[in-house]
Amino acid sequence: MVLLAAALAAVAAACSSPPADELPVPELLAQTPTESPLDAAWTRIYGANGVDPLDSERDFLDQQTITETYVAECMGEQGFEYIPFVPAREAEVPTGSHEPPDAAETLEQARLTGYGIVEDSRAAAEQVVGERPNDVLRAALSSSERAAYDLVLDGFERDVDDQLVFDESGNTVTLPGAGETCRERANDHLNEVRPPTPSALSSDPVYIELTEASGEVTDRMSGDRRMTDLNGEWSTCMADAGYSGLVEPFEAWALASEAWSAWMNENAAPDGTLPLDDPEVARLEQREITIAVDDATCQLSTTYSDRFTAIRYAYEQQVVDLYADDFIYLEQAWARGTDG
Repeated sequence: MVLLAAALAAVAAACSSPPADELPVPELLAQTPTESPLDAAWTRIYGANGVDPLDSERDFLDQQTITETYVAECMGEQGFEYIPFVPAREAEVPTGSHEPPDAAETLEQARLTGYGIVEDSRAAAEQVVGERPNDVLRAALSSSERAAYDLVLDGFERDVDDQLVFDESGNTVTLPGAGETCRERANDHLNEVRPPTPSALSSDPVYIELTEASGEVTDRMSGDRRMTDLNGEWSTCMADAGYSGLVEPFEAWALASEAWSAWMNENAAPDGTLPLDDPEVARLEQREITIAVDDATCQLSTTYSDRFTAIRYAYEQQVVDLYADDFIYLEQAWARGTDG
């Protein structure tokens, strides 16, 4: 009853807070924090209980390993060999959502690779993808054995080229007679053994209201006069450099990205490969670098990053202060869930 009373009290407190769009425009903080106030607050909820909400890449790989190991055991019980396989992926440190959108990190980076749009596509094309070991094992089976293998593994129908078959709605076609498959059993097992995730709180009214308030920060600050003035200064600088009509830094990135996407759509082969030796690629990459350098130069001349961050963090701190009791409640609720 004590926990229930505390939960109800927290819900009442959250519901009594004014809607985010009715909050006053916050003053800039006397000193800009070194990290995002919202990131710090949400990290306390998860991190204090042994969960790192930013380490999604490691969590993904761990879950894949658990699932693949279970599938191998399950397939072995059915008389089939299966090798646990988790494709290697380079873990990326999240950049955070509270930096100026899609700006090159430094002028030097912009001079080298622009925004990294063409560079990333080239790296992906040059990546050597090893043959999946279970494809090799499956290919060595007879047609009847492959059908039995598929029925046990995932229950999905495949065509003569061993590609999954989809219906008119885009859903995979299930083989007749398919029961509980090894992949389904592996997913059930994963849900039983993996650490709790943020979704465990997703139906809590306090969680819902707090995530909405956190998410509304970007929209609220976009209408701030200080933000409008900052974007105006950047826009004027970019217009002087030859880019008229750009309103904010994201649009500079989009200018380069859309040109590259259009070229890819026109030139990609049916298997998705790109003719990266096409002279147009070099032209588009140089164009991207030019835009990124001009963008970075204008951001430096307007001290865009520092001013953007100061405005952003003022709005974030306002949410953290207003919902302080709710953050404490969720941290305690998460702890109770992980204890269970």
